[in-house]
Amino acid sequence: LEEKGNYRWLENYLDTITRLDPRWKTPFRWAGVATMYNGKPITNRAVMLSSHFLERGVKQFPDDWELPFMLGCNYLFELKTDDPKQRDEWRRIGGEWVRRAAIVGGAPSWVPILAATIMRQEGREEAAVRHLEEVYVSTTDERTRTQVRNLLLSLHARIDLAREERERKAFEAAWHATLPYVPADLFVAIGAPRPPRLDVAALSPLGAVSDERAPR
Repeated sequence: LEEKGNYRWLENYLDTITRLDPRWKTPFRWAGVATMYNGKPITNRAVMLSSHFLERGVKQFPDDWELPFMLGCNYLFELKTDDPKQRDEWRRIGGEWVRRAAIVGGAPSWVPILAATIMRQEGREEAAVRHLEEVYVSTTDERTRTQVRNLLLSLHARIDLAREERERKAFEAAWHATLPYVPADLFVAIGAPRPPRLDVAALSPLGAVSDERAPR
């Protein structure tokens, strides 16, 4: 790597190593790095090759947090596109991998915080709360639990405030649309007016029959 040599056989070597000894974790982690950071410009193909080895590593070591975290970083930071939809999809996938890294255990305390931040930026605050609650219950690290608890309290307060704001706007819309001439407290007391009763007789075909032609 230091001499920036020819890496055309690198993929074959890495594939052979990881298949000969699939219970050796280091080659999977190293493959996730060497396929991208090898002195050449990082392309999307190189990132996908890195992710290929990392995904194989995750299958072999489902309780490891580093491999899914590396996968998440590939999708979040390394893949490049000018397509906003593709970018959002890669960001969603990356967030899910970081979330997995936070849940399996053993990760530093900032990993679950990062996963929740990604979800919040995507507007999925309820999902972020569920994720943090899972981490809070499952983690054995007291520092992580304290940080997650503080963030949970903050998120709950923000979600409750947003819910109250939506309810306030819905109330004002109903008030101004139906009884804008009464005070708000009276509108709360009497409620919105009921819709007019349906005149079933007017809808009946017999309603169009005149008295002279009506059957006796």
